[in-house]
Amino acid sequence: MQYVLGVLACTPLMASTIAKAWDWAWNAKSRSILPTSLDRSLTVVQALLCAWFVLAPAVWALFAVAALYATMGIAVLWLRVHRGPADCGCWGRSRPGRLSFRLAATNLALAAAAAAVTMLEAVNPEFALRLFVLATVAIILFFLMVVVPAYRPLIKRYRELADRYRPWAAGFPHLRS
Repeated sequence: MQYVLGVLACTPLMASTIAKAWDWAWNAKSRSILPTSLDRSLTVVQALLCAWFVLAPAVWALFAVAALYATMGIAVLWLRVHRGPADCGCWGRSRPGRLSFRLAATNLALAAAAAAVTMLEAVNPEFALRLFVLATVAIILFFLMVVVPAYRPLIKRYRELADRYRPWAAGFPHLRS
């Protein structure tokens, strides 16, 4: 149960990592107000922490994910106060995101949820199961309401980018669809 809930806690981190990696593959400029090196380092840390939890599930891995969420929540609060409602670059170029108190609250809530799940399962497994169902529904709704709408308009743009390679690919008959 803890493993499944941990994977659900890692889902937004992995969605952000995949969106930013997609931008790196297309060499797109970052939207983030953070320096590029710090933004990319944060993305790598997100990917490593989630991979650590998925490949070697442990209580400490989930606590590390909770600590990352808490750190990001505090950083968003600090940046929001000092920089105003700038673009956070959370989802890469695909979807604009603003530094907001809501984003900070979401990060801090995810940190609390990841830490609470770890402690809760040992104390009350039945309630942990109910929390699991709630988290599953929340992640499915997140995917349907945020990820799918963010990427649907991009398909046309990526097809336009791919069109410049069509003449090159035409010389390879096995690549034709």
